[in-house]
Amino acid sequence: MGSWSYTKSEAEGIVYEDLTGCRSGGVIISEVAQIRNPENCTVLSCDAHDSMVFRGCPVLEVCMGNNTNKECVRPPSVCTVTGSTVIDFFNEVHSIPDRCAYEVMNNSEVKIYAVFEERLLEDVLFLNYLQINIQQTVIYLEQGGIVRINSQIQTLTSTPQQLQGVELSKDQTGVTLKTPATKTIVHFDGDTAHVTGFKLNVLCCLSTPSCDNPQSKDVDSTVDCSVSNEYCGLMSQAPFTACHIIDPEPYITACKSTTCKYTADNRAVDNVACQYMEAYAKACFLKVNVTLGDWRSNASCCKIASCLDHYCSDHEFCVEKLGEAGCSCRAAFASKYHSTDTLGEPTVCMQSSIKVTLAECLLWDKGLDSSTLHLNDPDCKGHSDNQTHMLTFLLEGDACGTEVIVGAFLQNTHKNDSHVIYKNKITMGNSSLNETITRQKQVEIDFSCAVIQPEIQSASFRIKDSFVFQHIETEVLNYTVMMTAYTDAGFNHHVENDTDIQLNQRIWLEMKMQGLDDNTVAVVTDSCWTTNQSSPNSSLSYYLVIDRCPNPADQTVEMEGNGLGLSNSVSFRMFHFADESSGANSEIYLHCKLVLCPKSPSCVCGATGLRKRRSSKPGYAEGGQALITMVWNN
Repeated sequence: MGSWSYTKSEAEGIVYEDLTGCRSGGVIISEVAQIRNPENCTVLSCDAHDSMVFRGCPVLEVCMGNNTNKECVRPPSVCTVTGSTVIDFFNEVHSIPDRCAYEVMNNSEVKIYAVFEERLLEDVLFLNYLQINIQQTVIYLEQGGIVRINSQIQTLTSTPQQLQGVELSKDQTGVTLKTPATKTIVHFDGDTAHVTGFKLNVLCCLSTPSCDNPQSKDVDSTVDCSVSNEYCGLMSQAPFTACHIIDPEPYITACKSTTCKYTADNRAVDNVACQYMEAYAKACFLKVNVTLGDWRSNASCCKIASCLDHYCSDHEFCVEKLGEAGCSCRAAFASKYHSTDTLGEPTVCMQSSIKVTLAECLLWDKGLDSSTLHLNDPDCKGHSDNQTHMLTFLLEGDACGTEVIVGAFLQNTHKNDSHVIYKNKITMGNSSLNETITRQKQVEIDFSCAVIQPEIQSASFRIKDSFVFQHIETEVLNYTVMMTAYTDAGFNHHVENDTDIQLNQRIWLEMKMQGLDDNTVAVVTDSCWTTNQSSPNSSLSYYLVIDRCPNPADQTVEMEGNGLGLSNSVSFRMFHFADESSGANSEIYLHCKLVLCPKSPSCVCGATGLRKRRSSKPGYAEGGQALITMVWNN
């Protein structure tokens, strides 16, 4: 401290001022003066001891407002529901163990329920939709930005609308609902829900009863939790530090608990860590109006907004791959297909058609574009159900490039059954820019249906009902084979049990099948012969039909319509065996062997499409042939 001396005349011109107080930046601050900073809501003052005093907002208040005019206010309460976690109004963490509707808020005006479902892993649940009850109105905020009021879908825009006493709006960030009395605000983006308000004197996360059993499985010991823990810990670093007025630890804890259940290969599918970071950033904005910097780049998190308007069915959830939104399969739905290594339902073989149904979410998970799939014929594409997202291919008979194989043998059976097999495949079209390269995965899904030729069966009847029949039941089809005897070419007069048939009288036999499609299959009378014993392999026999054609040695035998449809006829003149010792004047057994043939020119007499018989007479034990027998008294 220095000292100065002045003469009387010099001292008379000096003005004396009280310099007691504080100085800040060269400015004197008296005890009664205050310097306010509207940018951060602080007040600078000087106390009685000439010490500078800085005052901010009270403990329960935060500085909020625009950049130049902020004030201390009490922030809204925020409850965050994301993943399988509820972070309540007091920053406490609650884990969701099971699929059920959790009551996250209940006051005099509104009840809010959060419903959870699994995604990629069966034992990790995610928020699926919200149910909001306001008096007699039930509002659903669902995946894909869908809003239903009492089951009616609403069309929303960014302009708030008054609907059923609440305010609703929708923009690129999600759906927002506001209630009139308590000013409760609910925001849902499809992954995370935030409930905010100033008068929420209630708890968050009050579970309701009657929940499904929790899904659980053994912990995967191969998961390296240190990687996910470090990743979730980014919320304790910049730029998240700008929002540390909200404790990040509950969000970090919930993030670590969830991501540690994922392997490195599947962690990115559900994008779990990024979802918790997004939830924390949104809570920061809602509670203290702070917008974080470019945290996504630092955390390698892509902005996922395309899912907001992307519909997925109940067994799917929306994911983003390479900048495109798509529907992936929920774990419970996909498990039954993964266990059999299939992409859809088993092939359905019907009487005249084949149906193949694939799950589009399984195709998406494999990186396959369902819109490019087709059958052998590129014009035959599948039909996609807009609600279920199941892709169905339906083909009739031999259409769409179906390959027909006659006389094939079905594998994995104990019998050498002969079949007519219809084969086709689902493949992917070439949508690349040129034929040299492609950036799409390729796929071929083979499928087939077999019409099984019935085993040899013999049903012997005397001519009393004028016809004999067999009902054939196979693994694929049920149909009936009938043989009826007539005395006229118009099939008007049946041979009754009391009808006398004279030697050399012409008889017509009609072969008919019921229960098959006339457009796709034909019945072929392969051979007919007579024996004097019930066994078709009797030593004494006489052929009327050989290899689909009339016996050339017997000019009385005629055939009509053989191999052209589901019926044909054979006519011949009546006879008996000439050898008396062989049993003449007793019973004559007429046997006819019938086969199925895919309708084509190869089914008729003289064609080579059907397998030729190797021996002069069919063996009774030979498989893959249908035999029907009629008995005549002679």
